[in-house]
Amino acid sequence: MQAFWGCFEIKIRVIVWAGIFCLLVLSGYSLEDAYTQGCGSSGEPSYVYDILAENDTVVYEIDGFDFEVWVKSINDLLPSTAEFSVNGEETQPLGIGEIETLPSGASVLVLGILYYEGDGGIVRGAEFVLAYQSSLCHDFSTCEFYAGCSPCEITPNETCNGIDDNCDGEIDENLPDIVSGSDVGVCQREIRRCEGGSYQTVQEEIGPSAEICDDDLDNDCNGVADDLSICPLKLTINYVPDKISTNRTIKFNISASTKVGEIFYIDFMEKTPRERMLCRDCGEYGFSAEKTKSFRDGLHNVTFYARNGSINKSKSISFLTDSKAPKIRKTYPARRKYTNGTFVLEWEELNMEKITLHYGGEQTSKACGYNPLEKTQSCTFTANINQYDGRNMTYWFDIKDVAGNKGSSKPVFVYVDTTRPVITQLDYYSGEGRVYFNISASEEVNLKYLEAGRENTFCLGCGGYLGSKFFPTGGHNLLVRAIDDAGNKDERAISFDIS
Repeated sequence: MQAFWGCFEIKIRVIVWAGIFCLLVLSGYSLEDAYTQGCGSSGEPSYVYDILAENDTVVYEIDGFDFEVWVKSINDLLPSTAEFSVNGEETQPLGIGEIETLPSGASVLVLGILYYEGDGGIVRGAEFVLAYQSSLCHDFSTCEFYAGCSPCEITPNETCNGIDDNCDGEIDENLPDIVSGSDVGVCQREIRRCEGGSYQTVQEEIGPSAEICDDDLDNDCNGVADDLSICPLKLTINYVPDKISTNRTIKFNISASTKVGEIFYIDFMEKTPRERMLCRDCGEYGFSAEKTKSFRDGLHNVTFYARNGSINKSKSISFLTDSKAPKIRKTYPARRKYTNGTFVLEWEELNMEKITLHYGGEQTSKACGYNPLEKTQSCTFTANINQYDGRNMTYWFDIKDVAGNKGSSKPVFVYVDTTRPVITQLDYYSGEGRVYFNISASEEVNLKYLEAGRENTFCLGCGGYLGSKFFPTGGHNLLVRAIDDAGNKDERAISFDIS
């Protein structure tokens, strides 16, 4: 747009540039001229512009604000003026050099340059620039406005202050930790890290302390554990056996810091622990040449001693030897018998880790408990084999102990029966001290009854029972059971009195 005042042609251009926009009143100058002379920096600017006349209005969106500029007047003698509003909130007109802070926290600054054409040519008159500074930092750090619209000055280094100093969109990023102290021995450095705009301690410092003998630690943080200048006799175990070993022969490698009267050990897991001599007038055992000792299968808690007169030093180790494969004693059900999904394994092994049952085309595993009061251990599996009902299958067990020794049972062929028998008839009456029963079942079963925790039999492998049983005078509560060969059962409770 163009505006005419008197004999002068006045053009107003608004430049939006890197988060700051400048309202320039120009005449006879190109934007490039205005940028070079009025905006101070070399190189190509990044801008958009509009040519405005008096009373024109333009709205710009800058940093999320709708910034409305209204050209109030164009004057060749007095400073031209403009009024503006942010997000619809009107503000008071500002004069040259004035700053106003908006409710949003952003601020505006009025400076400016006015060029116009007079009789004498191009004349620089009143200065006028309207500039906007966001409360956020975009591409620049602290924006300082100058007449001529100089660009912001960039702060090159990020500091721990909760501000995006280098204006890359991140706050306090990539700042190194502040580390002090030592990490030699038991000592620990202090680490301070930039968090929340200031340096916070994230690891406390642990300083040196007096050296403690025989703890294998460098307490005074001088790089030497159990310093010999403080600890005159030190015993070192140079080889520690595996916690679990399938070999009963264990290698020993022990050395003392000086020659001692004797080196020996005690296994405190023996029934009668006692000293077992390794060497006399020596400084090591198993260090210069390999030495071994044999142990029985089981857990061992061995303590080594270096004795030199009245001075004794000791170090302990623990290990388990298990050289034998687990021994399977029995599996249930037996060959060509019936199963309803219950399988039992009996074995001899102290350190069982896992037992796996294979049945049909499936398998299941679990760890079974150990009963120290029993030599032979037992574990029961219950599997869902309903899909095999009325058919047959083969099952077996795989076992593994904690040392990795393995064993397997022989495959066993069995019949599957998961159908529960049904007591179809249960009639009874009493007379002359006896109770007469008429019992029928849906298949051949073992018919029994339980009274006061004691089991009694009607008949075995039968389809029913017709007969009588003697009962003493008084009240009786019976649990009648029908159990088939697979262990499936049906139960009925009855009560009667004998007078």
